[in-house]
Amino acid sequence: MPSPASAWTRRLDPRRSRAPSRPAPPAGGGRCSRYDVGMEGAAGKKRVLVICTGNSCRSQMAEGWLRHLLGDLVEVASAGTVPGPAVAPLAVRVMAEAGIDISHHVPEHVVRYEDEPWDLVVTVCDDADELCPDFPGAARRIHVGFPDPWAAPGGEEERLAAYRDVRDRIRRELVPRVARELGLSVPPS
Repeated sequence: MPSPASAWTRRLDPRRSRAPSRPAPPAGGGRCSRYDVGMEGAAGKKRVLVICTGNSCRSQMAEGWLRHLLGDLVEVASAGTVPGPAVAPLAVRVMAEAGIDISHHVPEHVVRYEDEPWDLVVTVCDDADELCPDFPGAARRIHVGFPDPWAAPGGEEERLAAYRDVRDRIRRELVPRVARELGLSVPPS
């Protein structure tokens, strides 16, 4: 069985795999906040990419928090080294409890963003930190790890508690760290 690193290399090798195509821009030339991230930073905003393995829980919650709390100052995208088919329903649910709608988010593969300029690349799980490719256009890369709530044992209430814990830790630990790294102040919650 190939090692995760060799599997990752195969996914990045353009002879063996193609990066996902970028959706067409919205009709009328309007901006689409989720998919128009590849353009120059709007109005001088800092650009942040959040990466985890599946891009279905932690990175999606982090993207939601960063957009919610720093959206006037940053453009945010998230991606996964092995993206899942959809955002985890419990991640959508617990973020909705906090007043943040991530139901429209879609997991993306990290290769989609590797040639774009980033002010900050953030990994939020240990596997993604190990497998994260180099981003030539990234000014900085940091790791702020969180446990995977998807893997939490127990019934729905125990799993919801794990998702809420990670959601709250992302708000408490990751958002201020990103703001510090970019020289921004975090608005009070």
